[in-house]
Amino acid sequence: GLCTDGNVVVEAVNSALAVYDAKTHKLLAGPVGLNPFFGTSGFLSDPRCYYDPPTQRWILTLTEVGEPSAVLIAVSVSSDATDSYSLYSIDTTNDGTLGGCPCFGDQPLLGADTNGIYISTNAFSLVANTNPQAQIYAISKFLLIGGIGVVGQHVIPIAGPGEPYPFSVGPALSPDGQGPTANGGTEYLMASDQDFNSANDVVLWALTNTSSLGPFPALGLSSVVLSTQAYVEPPNATQKKGSIPLGKSVGVTKVGQLDSDDDRMSMPLYWANGQLWASINTAVQVGSNTLAGIAYFIVQPSWKKNVLGGSVVQQGYVVAEGTTGPDNTIYPAIGVTDSGSGEMVFTLSGPDYFPSAAYVPISTSGTGTAIRL
Repeated sequence: GLCTDGNVVVEAVNSALAVYDAKTHKLLAGPVGLNPFFGTSGFLSDPRCYYDPPTQRWILTLTEVGEPSAVLIAVSVSSDATDSYSLYSIDTTNDGTLGGCPCFGDQPLLGADTNGIYISTNAFSLVANTNPQAQIYAISKFLLIGGIGVVGQHVIPIAGPGEPYPFSVGPALSPDGQGPTANGGTEYLMASDQDFNSANDVVLWALTNTSSLGPFPALGLSSVVLSTQAYVEPPNATQKKGSIPLGKSVGVTKVGQLDSDDDRMSMPLYWANGQLWASINTAVQVGSNTLAGIAYFIVQPSWKKNVLGGSVVQQGYVVAEGTTGPDNTIYPAIGVTDSGSGEMVFTLSGPDYFPSAAYVPISTSGTGTAIRL
């Protein structure tokens, strides 16, 4: 998890939290273990964080695996990231209607609009081999920040006719913390087609009437499938050869490969300039080489007689040609300004590079030249 207000940066990894000065990189607070931070001894994973500009609050989420299982939430009591935090918990032990619970909410994804905070998980069974089921928790932003508690609505997305099975349905963030005002307030979400073969569509979801979030919420949920360019689960990524003294000490003689994950929607998903900005890990073909690369999509939602629609206004791939051979681009993340100017950051690795951070400008007119940090 990584978030900033432009002055400080909050970073959370699987077991620790720290705060840094954004300009000098000086450590301001921490690192502190997430178990003592949340007052729990459970297995914690998949942290996310978000700075909400309208309320000037820092929000942190992560999953706790066990019996019981939970999604944990921390909200700062002021605009100071080093100040105290209010702590909340959503019990996810029995959230999963396909049977096989107790369950846990894997990889909680974090979104926000004007009215709410949205957490999406995949409910995995702890005792059975069942399909994980997407869960969405829509929470009143103002009651959460006001210390009232986790007040909202639990929504389970169900696939419509011809739609892919809902998995990793990612809610959108926005650079100004605001969302569309249409339909009583709308929070958009997107998911890839996780069929583990080549796919050429994504699913756009919309939670409507988010202004009703509170003690008596009345949300609507719509979805539509949008045709896209092809993408497929990526191969492992190669890396530049180099000295591996640790590997040799345990009998490893070759430089290993990097796990490039699968082709689920990468986070964060951004709502900016009236559009959704998304990216996905994918296999790409560069000459005779099959590499791990990135597919990106800029989507324009639309409504006609209260029916959700949409179109892809820009899409493409991010690959690296390299000098000694093509290189891999993996684990993308997009950040966008209010006006629709953005950057995509990713890991660059291959014959030319040890695993490195790189970025490329992105806009509705396409991407620019990648720059290695």
